[in-house]
Amino acid sequence: MNTGPPEISGSAQLGQALSASAGEWSGAPTSFSYQWLRCDEAGANCSPIESAESSSYTVADADVGATLRVQVIARNAAGPSEPARSAPTALVTNEAGHQKNTLVAASYFDQFGPSSTGEWIPWIEEHISLIRAFPPVGDWYVSNTHVPTTGSHDIYTDFTSHGTVPLDSTIRSEYVAEVERDKGLGYAGTYMDDVNFAGGNKPSPEVQSEAEYRTELANLIENVRTALGSGAVLEINTQYHDIWPLMEAHEPEVERALSQVNIVVKEFGVGPDAGITTASDYKEFTEYVDTLHEKGIHVVMGADVGTVPDEEYNLATYFLNNDGGDYINTLDESPENWWPGNDVDLGSAVSGRERDSSGLWKREFTHGVVYTVEPGASSQTVTLPGGKRWFDVEHKEVTEVTLAPGTGAVLTSEG
Repeated sequence: MNTGPPEISGSAQLGQALSASAGEWSGAPTSFSYQWLRCDEAGANCSPIESAESSSYTVADADVGATLRVQVIARNAAGPSEPARSAPTALVTNEAGHQKNTLVAASYFDQFGPSSTGEWIPWIEEHISLIRAFPPVGDWYVSNTHVPTTGSHDIYTDFTSHGTVPLDSTIRSEYVAEVERDKGLGYAGTYMDDVNFAGGNKPSPEVQSEAEYRTELANLIENVRTALGSGAVLEINTQYHDIWPLMEAHEPEVERALSQVNIVVKEFGVGPDAGITTASDYKEFTEYVDTLHEKGIHVVMGADVGTVPDEEYNLATYFLNNDGGDYINTLDESPENWWPGNDVDLGSAVSGRERDSSGLWKREFTHGVVYTVEPGASSQTVTLPGGKRWFDVEHKEVTEVTLAPGTGAVLTSEG
């Protein structure tokens, strides 16, 4: 007998991988069979999807505009069970080519925000999808714009005095009080900086052991989620090279923490300060993003050195991996420092991410294509398909692109 329904994890976006749990059962099942179902907007009128009979499923073109469910049958020596169905996913959409910009509203931006007379509000609302602000200055964005704004609070610098004070219940109470204060003013959620389960920006072993700190971090994140409520945004900044090995090992405190999180920030994106310098590490990073998506967590590709090649490599990688709910930000963006690449709209995804044997990565969209060449590969020259006009991010017409290792191209098309 089914005692707990199957559950689907992942993002209901074209080209993204979903995975299903078997659910909870009595009777000690020895095997499970799966069938994915395509349903209407309400999750009713479901039909089996041909050849979709494993615990994982990649969202297809035919699923756009529908919801998905999975049906599981358990078996033991007595035979098969009655089918058990999961709840429906969100409506499947195809937003992977639509860029979503975040704004780090640090003091440099005050002239367009709290220190302005409000003339830049239309620009902010047109170009920015999510604001990370620093209370109490950030209260201005909450009161004057319609853009969701999270309140930024740094665990390491503001609460543990650069790791000289252990993270404990007292600090958790202080942190949660700041979150509750923000919530009362209408902040959409909280941005937790320096959430480091390993590596730097945590107390030294003399102050607090790594195991104790991980437990307290997970406790803090759970406390923040409780204070925010289930519908609010909880984003964390954590270092990819520190957390990914722990995720692969299914470290319990990391798993517990991530179960509360909506968004993870990839600081430095894939730029020169990111430390992603080999082909295998670039591939591992895509797997890291896929794993976060499977948990229902979106990613922010953070800014790095503000040169056009660095920004374009980061943007191309963003589009390779975007599940339609991911974000990107560039360095010190403002109305007076706005890179044309920040407004790229490639339309809907035509394919998932692809990689050839030379280390060239590609993803196609209805209105464009992106390429990257992974670190350590050879330079690649790509001749663009005929029958269309192709434009780079500066809207210059091109017929081919040459990419060095660790670079990318974002191209829009007409015709």
